[in-house]
Formats: sequence, C-alpha cells, structure tokens
Amino acid sequence: MDYTSNFNLKKPAQTDFYNVSDFNDNADIIDTKLKANADAASGAESKAKAALPESDFTGANVLAKMAADKSVVPVKNGGTGASSSSSALSNLGGLSKSGGIMAGDIIMGTNKVKYNSSGQTYMHFWGNDTEGLAKTNNVDIGSWQGVSFSNTCSTGPVSKGSPAVSISTRSGNIYLTGDIKTADGNNYIQSLLTGGKISVVKSIQRGIYKFTDEDNASISISTVDSSKCSVFINNQYIGGQCGHIYGSQVVSLTSSKLTISPNYYRYNSDNNYGTAGWEIVEFY
Repeated sequence: MDYTSNFNLKKPAQTDFYNVSDFNDNADIIDTKLKANADAASGAESKAKAALPESDFTGANVLAKMAADKSVVPVKNGGTGASSSSSALSNLGGLSKSGGIMAGDIIMGTNKVKYNSSGQTYMHFWGNDTEGLAKTNNVDIGSWQGVSFSNTCSTGPVSKGSPAVSISTRSGNIYLTGDIKTADGNNYIQSLLTGGKISVVKSIQRGIYKFTDEDNASISISTVDSSKCSVFINNQYIGGQCGHIYGSQVVSLTSSKLTISPNYYRYNSDNNYGTAGWEIVEFY
C-alpha cells in the first residue's frame, strides 16, 4: 500500500484485499482538514469585518482604522514608513522646516533644485534649453548673494559663462552685461528720452536782469541742487565805437540765489548799463 505525500491518505494497490477501514480513515483525514480550512477562513472573515464595515467603507474608515491600530505603510508599498510628519519627510528625502541638506536632487522635467558638496542649495529653471544657448526660458537662482537671470548659465551640463543680469540682495545693486532694449531692438533708455516719456531735465528757470550800477546782481530763484545745474548768460551790449565792454558772468550759484557780475559799456568815465538774460537748467 502507498500513501499520499501531503495528508498521508491510503492508496491501496491492485493486489491488496478490499478493506473498508482504509476508505473510512481517508474520509476522516479529509473531513478534519476541510474543517480546519473552513474555521481558518471564517476567522479571517471575522477579522476583516471587525477591521472595516462589511457593506460600506470609505477612505476615512481606512485611515481611522490605521490611526487606531497605529499602522504604518512602508515606503516601498506607497506609504511614508513613519507615524510622524517629520519622520515621513525624512524617509521621503525632504527637508524639514528648519532646513537641512537634501538627500538628492529634486528634478521636475529638466528643471532642477540641486545642492552642492558644501550643502548650498541652488535652483535652475532651464525649460528645454538646458545649456542656455537658445536664450529663452532661463532663470538661474544660483547664488546666496542674490538672483541672476541668465541666457548663459554659469553652471549646468556645460559652463557657458556668468549671468547676463544679476540682482545682489546684499548690496541692492542690479548688474547688466548688456543694454536694456525695447521689443524692436532699440536701446530702452534712449527710446524713452527720444519719445519724450522721460527727461533728464528736472527744472528750467530763466529771466532778464537790468543793471543800473557796477554792483553784482543777486537774483532769487526757486530751490535747486546747485551741483546739478548749468547756468547760461546772454548779454545785451550798449556802447559806441570806443570804450570797454564788461559782460555779465556767473559769480556764484546756491540753492536759492544766482549772483552775476554787471553788464555795462564804459567810455572815459561814462557808463552805459545793459541787460543780461539768464537761464538755469537743473538735471536729475
């Protein structure tokens, strides 16, 4: 007689005598194993029903049960592998609110947030122009001193030079390596001046002074920055064929007063006094 390998059921040979007990023994073994399997299945079903409602459950039910059991889903199975936000952030390679060094680069398409060997983080937003050659869609935030906007990326797959525009947050300066231009390619500042949209002239004052003696003339003016002013004098001469002509000149200029020398013609001891036109141009 032979026996089965799993449950040791009897297998009578062709030459064995018929014995009902052999069949009864096999039936008892099969019945016992089937009952054990049925009990195990029933127990698993009961546990499943206890874990979640049998007929209707939502994501909220699942999360509530996990929270109650303090269940943790491993990272490899799509979870965080942690029961706290800080541990989850660390497991997933993120940075905490207080900072730190990333475990690796964050890459979104061809855009990158990187960190170097010194732990300094920098960002490149390159679009599809990874080497900055097409001069489009390049913003290189690469310096802790400020922000640079470049079509010649200073770092990346191939070094292409320093940024064309940079803003220094430490000094407050903006640095350019080229002109600011309008859409038609003209110099932007020059276009503003030519089109009259802005002016380098802050104010203009003018007048005429009539001299009656040889004293300097003190003329009151509106307040100006005298270091940013130009003064123009136009003399009207009066005299004959002989004598000396003394034209007006600027003596001094303050924020509120212009002083000019007299304009007159002298022949022998006679003086003929003229007028002087003056103009003050103040620049920004």
